[in-house]
Amino acid sequence: TLDEAEAPLYARALVVATGADSRWLGVPGEHEYRGRGVSSCATCDGYLYRGKDVVVVGGGDSAAEEALLLARTSRSVTMIVRRGALRASRALATRVLEHPNIAV
Repeated sequence: TLDEAEAPLYARALVVATGADSRWLGVPGEHEYRGRGVSSCATCDGYLYRGKDVVVVGGGDSAAEEALLLARTSRSVTMIVRRGALRASRALATRVLEHPNIAV
């Protein structure tokens, strides 16, 4: 571990991967189609949906950011907001609501 290193460590680049957990919906087919149409990372898998209609489930900052990222290359993005209203920050919510390729 770094705290037990005997000498300084040098690097040209450092990736800090603190981890993140996706919250899955638990709906039928979700597990079977992971990686084949169901994804939890627009940054990782967004290119697979270039020119296609996609759906983002959620209404917080993460969902808004994913929708905005996907809207750059997908034909359309539909956001399904489970609690009835966007919970994203005002700035992100405004960008989502004003984006021509995103429907909430």
